Amino acid sequence: MEYFCENVLGINFTTLKKKNILEKIEKYIKKDQISSRKLQKKLIRPLIIFTPNPEIVMFAQKNPFFRKIVNSAQINIPDGAGIVWALKKIHNHKVKRISGVDLMVDLCEMAAKKRVIIGLIGGRDKVALKTAECLRVKIPGVKIIVFPAPEIKLVEELINDNKKINIDKRENKKILNTKYLIINPRGKQNKETEKYFGSLLKEIRSRKIQILFVAFGFPKQEYFIKIIKDIDDRQSKNIAKEPLILMSVGGAFDYISGRIPRAPQWMRDGGMEWLYRLMLEPWRLLRQIKGSEFFLRVLLQH
Repeated sequence: MEYFCENVLGINFTTLKKKNILEKIEKYIKKDQISSRKLQKKLIRPLIIFTPNPEIVMFAQKNPFFRKIVNSAQINIPDGAGIVWALKKIHNHKVKRISGVDLMVDLCEMAAKKRVIIGLIGGRDKVALKTAECLRVKIPGVKIIVFPAPEIKLVEELINDNKKINIDKRENKKILNTKYLIINPRGKQNKETEKYFGSLLKEIRSRKIQILFVAFGFPKQEYFIKIIKDIDDRQSKNIAKEPLILMSVGGAFDYISGRIPRAPQWMRDGGMEWLYRLMLEPWRLLRQIKGSEFFLRVLLQH
């Protein structure tokens, strides 16, 4: 975690105001304007932005490897009324909720002004394409490239529950015959996965994309971003790169595209956007119940 933060149940949250976060991001983007001589002395690493909510925090509590990935981000915005409440309860630090959707739109507006190209990947069906259309109408001049979204499966989703996550070569070979993009969260990726991410990163760099919004839902989007960053780090050992922002945005494409309407402003201001979405998508009830454990943990510890 690069910027000022507070810890909630093992996850570090950026507690700067949104305008200050945007200033930090703008300063990072400007790094591509420094002289090549200075650039050769200091390589520019990707800037990671995650949007943890109570459900993600609880998942991270039970998954140390995932927790490490989330905490490796330079910016973790407090996306959710529960996180805002916990920061006040634990640290007596009053912060405003920063919605991932709103920050994404702000970054798109910044990109249009700075003539920065953004990329979209993820979402259901053709929602990314619709999101791009809506952003172009909302933000004249914004340059957007949409990437085809692969269907992702984690290794543990493809093996039986009674097997270990660390699979052997025979099991790995069997898994490679599936139609999915297989991600192994805790180990080396298979050749097909490495090839996919290598090609994706090459296209990102060649097309001068400086902001990539990733919408696969957690934890897939965080693992997806980590692999891109790891490959970029390996390739950047002796080559100076332009700034690259990688941001997980969850269901932001659904809201921006209009596939799912956002809650009225008064509900957002009151921290009840989760309730509005639950009314639209009742199947989220189980996820909300799991996330409620977050509040109990905070109360028990403090």
